[in-house]
Amino acid sequence: MRRHLLLVLVGAAASLNASALLAQEDEPETRVITVATFHVPFGEAFGAALDFIDTYFVPPANENPHILGFRYATHAWGNSAANVWMMAEYASLAHIDEAEAWGDAWFEEHFPEGTPEREEADRAFEEDFAPYLSKHKDNILTVSMDRAK
Repeated sequence: MRRHLLLVLVGAAASLNASALLAQEDEPETRVITVATFHVPFGEAFGAALDFIDTYFVPPANENPHILGFRYATHAWGNSAANVWMMAEYASLAHIDEAEAWGDAWFEEHFPEGTPEREEADRAFEEDFAPYLSKHKDNILTVSMDRAK
């Protein structure tokens, strides 16, 4: 399950040529931002998806030394489902892989296989998050830090 969660954030990173996106010595520092977008219906489904994110995404993202920043955002206006964005910032594409490995270890430590906590994590993923994740879109962006605040 953890691999599926992090794939939301990395998407097509494996198909990119990392050396083309890494900053060169004579170029401004760059960062990599992953953005996953999807829709979650308002009401009970929205609350359950938000609980899932708060339990299984936010804590490890906040602790992960390879993630520079993590944001969850919604636009809750204009239709029957919230637009959701999950964004993570990394120093480089290589840090995405390192963050994934770190996150896998964190997840196994906090939700070990065969425990009631893991069963609940798997249930929550399948029922409260996967239905929306299955329709997500990914973007991997590079940001020149000389144009960022």
